[in-house]
Amino acid sequence: MKIGIIGTGNMGRAIGVRLSLVGHQVFFGARDKQSTEFAQSFAPNALSGSLQQAAEFGDILFYSIRDVPSAGIFSDLTVFDDKIIVDLNNGPIPEGYHYAPIVESKTEKLQTDIPKAKVVKAFNGLAMEVYDLPKETLQAHNVTIFVASSHADARQKVASLASDIGFTPVELKSNHSARLLEAHADLVRQIMGEAKLGPMAHISADVLPSPEGTVVGVRQTSNYK
Repeated sequence: MKIGIIGTGNMGRAIGVRLSLVGHQVFFGARDKQSTEFAQSFAPNALSGSLQQAAEFGDILFYSIRDVPSAGIFSDLTVFDDKIIVDLNNGPIPEGYHYAPIVESKTEKLQTDIPKAKVVKAFNGLAMEVYDLPKETLQAHNVTIFVASSHADARQKVASLASDIGFTPVELKSNHSARLLEAHADLVRQIMGEAKLGPMAHISADVLPSPEGTVVGVRQTSNYK
């Protein structure tokens, strides 16, 4: 798969390096040459250049530029037509972790900004340090990547990339669900900092075994949905 990294900061570099190391064609794009050269030092088979070149190269683009309208960066937004855009952005951490309610996700805003693209929310709930763990460790700990998009084909391709690295993908079938994923990331960052669990903390989806019997009584009919 041809992967373009739009913004080669910590997260863009971490994801791009891991995807390159498992055999995907990766192009690191940034506004400064220093960050792309640093990324290439960990992924020697990857390419690098401008944001525009990365957008032109990739079939799937990882978008890690936060709160800047695409039209302010790219002169021609048709470069995104029919491409899969993975939005991995979260909002800033406020003082005291007093997050405001999310009434429109960054994913929904990006989809409005580039309507002919297929925007997916994913890879926003883990710190970049997690990407140093080998595939076997990620699989053993069932580390989840939540993938939300209204575009089924795009969602499935992004889920497959997550599996390639060693994550367990869980798909949600609407861009609207990106609001939940951004709130999820806010909680993760709060437990990393306020609860002092550090950057390796994560919240994943797991399924427990069914009980052999009941000690609390079976579920009763309720008016609550």
